[in-house]
Amino acid sequence: MPTAAKSDVFSKYAFTVLAVILALFIGTYIGSNFLNQSKKSPLDFSQNGDFYKFSQVITQLNSNYFYQDRIVSSQLEDTSIKGLLSGLKDPVTRYYNSQEYTQYKDTLAGNIYGIGVEIADNNGGSKILTVFSNSPAEKAGLQVGDAFVKVNDTDVSKLLPSDITVFVRGAVGTKVTITVLRNGENKTFEITRDKVKTDSIKFINLNQNGICKIDIVRFTDDSAETWESNWDANVAKFISNKCTKLIIDLRNDGGGYIDASKYALEDFVDANTTIFGQKRNDGKIQYVKASRSNLTNAVADRFKDIPTVILVNSNSASASEIFSGALQQLSKAKVVGINSYGKGSFQETFNFSDGSAMVYTTGNWTLPNGEIIDQNFPIKPDYVVVPGDSDFKNKVDSQLDKAKDLLK
Repeated sequence: MPTAAKSDVFSKYAFTVLAVILALFIGTYIGSNFLNQSKKSPLDFSQNGDFYKFSQVITQLNSNYFYQDRIVSSQLEDTSIKGLLSGLKDPVTRYYNSQEYTQYKDTLAGNIYGIGVEIADNNGGSKILTVFSNSPAEKAGLQVGDAFVKVNDTDVSKLLPSDITVFVRGAVGTKVTITVLRNGENKTFEITRDKVKTDSIKFINLNQNGICKIDIVRFTDDSAETWESNWDANVAKFISNKCTKLIIDLRNDGGGYIDASKYALEDFVDANTTIFGQKRNDGKIQYVKASRSNLTNAVADRFKDIPTVILVNSNSASASEIFSGALQQLSKAKVVGINSYGKGSFQETFNFSDGSAMVYTTGNWTLPNGEIIDQNFPIKPDYVVVPGDSDFKNKVDSQLDKAKDLLK
């Protein structure tokens, strides 16, 4: 990956004061003005540039700013970059300091440092969707359906899952106090964080009319090759169990490697079938076709004639949307659930020399017919099934039940 060095145009104090200014103002400025001026250079500090005024302010503050001792360059640098990127209104374009980037990579690999729960939206708050086996959460007594109230002393009752995750995760061996609402009563648990390794793919024989289920928790693992090996192992289980019908569960699958999604898609279609496209900022679409010609020991088309239903929800995103949308559009599967998240963009990583990184959007994936995926155009189920509160109370999965009925 490319490596970036800090600019030497300004002095140390000039840069850090600039960081303060950028953190406070640049997000709004870029969002409202700058991005519409395509002919001007980004972050142009020349006399005729958009940001010349900032350089003038820097000069004055370098000379007269009273609180010089408050300038901590590393913190202000991180804050300024995050502020700049937030102004792009693209939540997946983000800057990670070195610690955050390590956690980001661990999450992609399925290495979670926390308590071992999967969190879902709960009408403006969050609740526990899954408690991982043998996790700190399971040992402490947390249960599926518990609604988050507090993490330590912070009220999280109205926060979304992605926000709560920031508070819940932490270093191995540290303690966190979780308060949840269960059956109208608050319950508090002190839990010691640990490393929680989760499977990327799970096979379940439902033992009903030849129906088996493959849960794709994420399209990532320690590497794309590892994911592909896990996929092959689960396909082998499907075959050895003499299953004849398939449910693919992509609910709460936030995506991952596009190569992993492509690899799985190739088990459902003929070679040279267009399965998705890649659209860059020049507006052109480069279509991708099914092909395993570069893999010497892989067998394709194993699910080509298998009746298939795919489950999605509002947390199904990115690679899982490409997978479900492609099979839906190619008439290879029916989709059940609710609208997907709507993240069809893809990102690249720019690594800095200090271990930090910027993950930024460089294009958009499309469906086989060229339609893009975004929040205005999510994957829409063939059969809309909205789970109610009774699903959790009665331990019923109405979406899964619908999938079974379709395959019967």
